[in-house]
Amino acid sequence: MKAIPRIFLRLAAGAGAFLLIVFALAVLWLRYWGLPNIDQYRDDIVSSISRASGMAVSAQRIRGGWEGLRPFVSLDGFQMNDRRGKAALAFDRAEITLANFSGANFLKRIDGGAFETTDESGVPTFNASGKIVGSSLEGSNTDIADEFTKLIVTQQAYSANTRVISTSNQMAQDLLNTLR
Repeated sequence: MKAIPRIFLRLAAGAGAFLLIVFALAVLWLRYWGLPNIDQYRDDIVSSISRASGMAVSAQRIRGGWEGLRPFVSLDGFQMNDRRGKAALAFDRAEITLANFSGANFLKRIDGGAFETTDESGVPTFNASGKIVGSSLEGSNTDIADEFTKLIVTQQAYSANTRVISTSNQMAQDLLNTLR
């Protein structure tokens, strides 16, 4: 096996340094120009959402910036209208804030995907590192025991209804036999 020539190592190091500089410039652009001026692109953003959803969309204002090392984006006066022109989704302001808990497993489930803090969950740490993963909670919040219970009840109801129909058929048959 031949040794890798120095020129390839130098090219790889140069390409890595170039990519690092490009990434740093992209972050600086996003921090000092992109997010602070995001409202200039409101019409483009709204039309993209409208095309993707097939609904009429409006937003009064889009704000963006940085809180410490964390970027944020908020929508003010957002509304999606259905094909009849009625508001299908509307809210005054939407912001996403990540919070970590020392005892995340001790959060109290309120309804569906909403949670509430408890003494065991600890105090929330806002702007902590993390990520939002779509459909991860939605795909896992089914209570298997509850679903099996519903399945058994439905199965028993179906079985009872089948017996009622069989009995009524037998009674109708006996009645017809008696009349003959």
